[in-house]
Amino acid sequence: MNLLGTDARERPDRGTRSGTPLHRRVPTAVADPSPSRFPPPRVMVVCHASGMRGGLPHFGEALRRGQERADGVAEAFRSALAVHLERLQAGGETVTLLADIEVTARSEGNAPPHGTASDPDPAAARRQPFVVVELPRPERGDGR
Repeated sequence: MNLLGTDARERPDRGTRSGTPLHRRVPTAVADPSPSRFPPPRVMVVCHASGMRGGLPHFGEALRRGQERADGVAEAFRSALAVHLERLQAGGETVTLLADIEVTARSEGNAPPHGTASDPDPAAARRQPFVVVELPRPERGDGR
């Protein structure tokens, strides 16, 4: 199952992206009826923020603000995913349950997001949420 919507021979790091929203691609990847069905995915929302106290940068405040942002993005993702799963079920498709998809939120405070160290606008990079979807490998029936 190809979660990214790219040709199986293409690597996603080559800039190929699907126009399908992420919340629509997650249930499709786990609803595959084949024997190598994927276990439910784990979704992690990572956010960053700037924080100040007394006019000085404050890591604790940045962590708190980043966590608030991550919690909000995670809730929006869950809501969009729930609506999409309901639509799929109403259409007669077999889908995983929302309760089976683990969605967590994490703050990395004022640390620069991974891969953006040379970003010309570090404050803008900190405002972007990162949604990481981990698809665990299918369990194999042969004990390996």
